[in-house]
Amino acid sequence: MKRFLLISIMAALLGFTASCSKAPLPPPVTDSLYFNGKIGILADQLAKNAVRRPRRVAVLDFVNQNGKTSQLGKYVTAKFIEISSQKVLFTTPSDGEVATAIKSQGIKYNGSINTEGTIKLGQVLGVDALVVGVLSDLQKGSDVDLAVKMVDTRNGNVISAASTSFYRSKQVSGMLESF
Repeated sequence: MKRFLLISIMAALLGFTASCSKAPLPPPVTDSLYFNGKIGILADQLAKNAVRRPRRVAVLDFVNQNGKTSQLGKYVTAKFIEISSQKVLFTTPSDGEVATAIKSQGIKYNGSINTEGTIKLGQVLGVDALVVGVLSDLQKGSDVDLAVKMVDTRNGNVISAASTSFYRSKQVSGMLESF
């Protein structure tokens, strides 16, 4: 009788455990708190991984794989600047100053920048490094990845890199496809 009771309890526990592990998790809510958390971790990783810690950094718009800046790219770029400034990771020139310098120097930027352009932009803006990023839409229905690099303005070498991914909610999909 005791053996039957013990087997019954174990079977019930096994069934309960199995049913818990199969329940799908609800998707995360992609609100500003969600992005603050993801971008905060990304900024920390980028600063921590740096071969050399720059004082002043220009953040260029994070672009889609096609080299164009989507609404999502503009949003996560602004969040990256905001959070890295709050955490005092480095100082940054204003968005307008960066855009004006890129245009006035005739620099082509599509998510990457050549060594000559990196050095020129570094001199004009008085920055130690550039931060560039690319949002990748690997396949419909999957997460959206953001890969970010910090490039030394003295020589064009990558001195740090980090990445994160965002859950593909309706809002994220819509912003990714809007230019």
